[in-house]
Amino acid sequence: METHYEVLGCPQSSSFEQLKCAYHDLALKHHPDKNSDGSPEMFSKIDDAWKTLRDPESRKNYDASLKQSEIEEQSLLFGSFSLKDLKYDPTHDVYSCDCRCGGTYSFSKKDFEEFNSYLVGCEDCSLVISVDLQT
Repeated sequence: METHYEVLGCPQSSSFEQLKCAYHDLALKHHPDKNSDGSPEMFSKIDDAWKTLRDPESRKNYDASLKQSEIEEQSLLFGSFSLKDLKYDPTHDVYSCDCRCGGTYSFSKKDFEEFNSYLVGCEDCSLVISVDLQT
């Protein structure tokens, strides 16, 4: 599936201004009312991408869902945990647990409130844990 960044032809690290320029260029090129070769379907994809990526909060949530999908595709699941199984550091609002490699799985629940579960990658290896955020 094509990401919003791919639709706009920009890397995920692009600045707001880079995304905005790409959107304007593509919108002019594909707008059916401005160009006889314009494609309503393509223009709709471009417009949807821009509507998501122009808002910082919406972009942050979109980037988190992309990261989650990336982890799911390439993950080696080490185990499944609930929040009560993890160590909690209230000072930094971070949950964590140790990986069998000696590394650490850690995340802030605040960053992922819209998910019921979340895959967290180890900081040192390719293993992943599944965390049920509802408990």
